[in-house]
Amino acid sequence: MKKILLTALLLVPFANANSKNIEVLDYSFDAGITVYCISGYVFVELSNKKSGGALTQVMRSTSEGMSCKYYMKELSKK
Repeated sequence: MKKILLTALLLVPFANANSKNIEVLDYSFDAGITVYCISGYVFVELSNKKSGGALTQVMRSTSEGMSCKYYMKELSKK
């Protein structure tokens, strides 16, 4: 029962995000990391083998989520 509840809670932030608002920004095959843009914010997914495919929001500071525009700007500097 706990797994069902936790899964439901994890999906709540994406309830308003349709597929048009989800985009793959970056991918590392060797590390098994995928970076997504969901509703304007950056999320990272580790490969299923490492973490079960859980999404984690990337934060710029303790209270501010990283925007996709900022991520792409920083990525282009490299």
